[in-house]
Amino acid sequence: MGWNDHIDNDLTALLKELISAGFVFEGGAPFDVAQKVIADGKVSLTPVETNVFEEQLVPALRALEEAKLEDDVEDALGLPPPGGDRPPRPG
Repeated sequence: MGWNDHIDNDLTALLKELISAGFVFEGGAPFDVAQKVIADGKVSLTPVETNVFEEQLVPALRALEEAKLEDDVEDALGLPPPGGDRPPRPG
């Protein structure tokens, strides 16, 4: 195991989560590129695949992270009251 193998492991986990969360669908280039990175690492990508990764998967990964952050905030604050905004927080 090399010094940076954890990076590919982290990326693999994120890509699998991206697929399971429905951000990437089977049958498209982003799905194929994600599967290739999962199987063989990012270094295996061709220049065209790298372009797909950078232009389509990176924004999807950012959207996934943003959705996870929003969930964390909602979990911390609790569910909003039915039919409206949250009451103002004291302070």
